[in-house]
Amino acid sequence: MWLFFILVGVFYMYYKRNFIRPPNFPPGPFNYPILGGIPALGSNVLTGMIRLQSQYGKIFSVYMGTDKTVVIADYELAKEALNKDEFCLRPDIKALNDIRYPDEHGQVRGVMFSNGDEWLEVKRFALRHLRDFGFGRIGMEGLILEEVQRCINFLKEDLGKEVCLNMKLNIPILNALWHIISGEKLDYDDKYLLDIVHKVDVMMTTIDVSSVINLFPWLKYIFPQATGYSKTMTAYLGIRKLIEHQYQMHLRTFQYDHMRDFMDVYIQEMKSQDGNAQSFLHGQRGLENLNCLLSDLFVAGSDTTTNTINWTIFYLAKDLPKQRRLQKEIDLVIGQNRLPSLKDKSKLPYLEAIVQEVHRISALGYLGIPRITGKDTKLGGYDIPRGTRIFTHIYHIMHDKDYWTNPDEFFPERFLDKEGKFQMDERSVPFGIGKRQCLGKTLAQNELFLFVAGLFQAFNFDLPKDKPIPKMEPIPGFILACPPYDVIVNTRVKYSV
Repeated sequence: MWLFFILVGVFYMYYKRNFIRPPNFPPGPFNYPILGGIPALGSNVLTGMIRLQSQYGKIFSVYMGTDKTVVIADYELAKEALNKDEFCLRPDIKALNDIRYPDEHGQVRGVMFSNGDEWLEVKRFALRHLRDFGFGRIGMEGLILEEVQRCINFLKEDLGKEVCLNMKLNIPILNALWHIISGEKLDYDDKYLLDIVHKVDVMMTTIDVSSVINLFPWLKYIFPQATGYSKTMTAYLGIRKLIEHQYQMHLRTFQYDHMRDFMDVYIQEMKSQDGNAQSFLHGQRGLENLNCLLSDLFVAGSDTTTNTINWTIFYLAKDLPKQRRLQKEIDLVIGQNRLPSLKDKSKLPYLEAIVQEVHRISALGYLGIPRITGKDTKLGGYDIPRGTRIFTHIYHIMHDKDYWTNPDEFFPERFLDKEGKFQMDERSVPFGIGKRQCLGKTLAQNELFLFVAGLFQAFNFDLPKDKPIPKMEPIPGFILACPPYDVIVNTRVKYSV
């Protein structure tokens, strides 16, 4: 009998400590032992979060196992919180720790999941050199345009056929990124490039920051296959091997007066820090940060861009008048005798509006990358204890019916003013909010503009007439991926450069 009461008491203390909300904590669904509020999400995280937002409002909590988690589903609250230092930290992402060189304090390398001075130093280096990219005679724009032209030639092989572009468009986008990193320009059928494409695809489909491994990390050792841990590890280690191979090749041929690519610039910085053991770009730690930084760039600068282009093609193939309006604008500004240029951007307001509307309606980064509070704080009248995980309901912010008119309708004109000029709306936040916005923002914006302009300058995209319009349910994972669909590609005119 006494044993029974002792067990009941132990269970109560365990439940109270881990599953009873603190005083004045945001409301949310009932917490079950072990699982917390996960059952309330159902089988689809996105629809579950939409349902909880409609029930609890602009800020709510849902326990992910024993992890206290607050979801911010309001733009003003998100802007207030995510610009504060106490909301700036990344939590321990247990699904990825093993491959991001964690130190004794759990601090990992790279930019996406690191914290403190290490995050700041590596981020500043990456942003500076991606923004000012220009090695040899060709800068970032010229490099991307080379891939745009090669992509056009690549798609011409399937003219008039029903094709699925999801994996096809991954190739030129990743090739452009690989060229920036390594200086290598690979053929689209090159096994080396296709191996990179495959590994990045596996990374994106198996990584989920709200996955079961993050809730119960011990499962990755018991069920490595079922949890997807083995696939994630294999893909990440494969990418790391490719990066380290390039690093060794660049190290052997490095010249101070001849910067060829991002890898050379990073090596130059590492060499400049030889006598500074405190630098996070020094020695072995510098190499570890290189591995993780480039893995972050693959995630931030490739799959998201490819998915955005795929969504753009779908929406414009579905709405031909909008496609024709875009092509007319391109013809008037660029013509047919040259490729687009970033200098054309201000003269193509409808193209900018289309890309921004695709960002808004697709909401690829639907929950953002989680943060964690570094100290006790307040938000929206609630008390948020230190160590609380924070998700931003990006999808709701960009589909909020109280702000957006007909938010589920593809309507690029919402980003045009009365004179037809592009006008940005601060509530369209595809790259996140606050101090930890997406590292690949500038690269992604440049790629999207040049690829969308180039593809619709060269081609008409049509949905098959003998098939019903597909019901495009996004696939939740690390991002809201565009599902596969068939499209027919045809040349608009005789295209020459």
